[in-house]
Amino acid sequence: MSQTWQYDVRADRGWQATDIRKVADSSKGISVHADGTWKHHPDWDAVGPDGNIPGKEGAFYPHLVARGRTEYPHSGDDAYVGSLIGKWGPDGGVFRINKGLVFDCGPSADTSKTLHLAINDRPDELSSNTGVMHVFARIYDSGDREQLWYYDRIGQCWRTSTN
Repeated sequence: MSQTWQYDVRADRGWQATDIRKVADSSKGISVHADGTWKHHPDWDAVGPDGNIPGKEGAFYPHLVARGRTEYPHSGDDAYVGSLIGKWGPDGGVFRINKGLVFDCGPSADTSKTLHLAINDRPDELSSNTGVMHVFARIYDSGDREQLWYYDRIGQCWRTSTN
């Protein structure tokens, strides 16, 4: 069995460190999956890890686009308020994780840095946020078929299509 990690990332906190590290093996990778909802404003609907309201994933809310808005931790081309974001190490570059992301590893992988996770929201507005993202990560063999992971809210655990 490959190494796995589970974390609950709170919306009312800033960057939250994990023990997730890349491995220096080109046949391995890190797979990260997220599920749950949180609110980045008390008057707005709860959103999933991609920053969209569950059940309304095709809707587009221009006022939630964070591209170019440097008051948000992630303000790149794909930045969206309320999405799950990450960075490698406390000073790493910020990227969007959404519902899931796969990281390739290899001999040049920086294994000294851990993954940090947060909600993409203004740091001065975190205290009014509510909710949690359930995050599951694992080291996988790149030759294996990627399994479908989902969070079982009744059992309060992560499951795959094979368990």
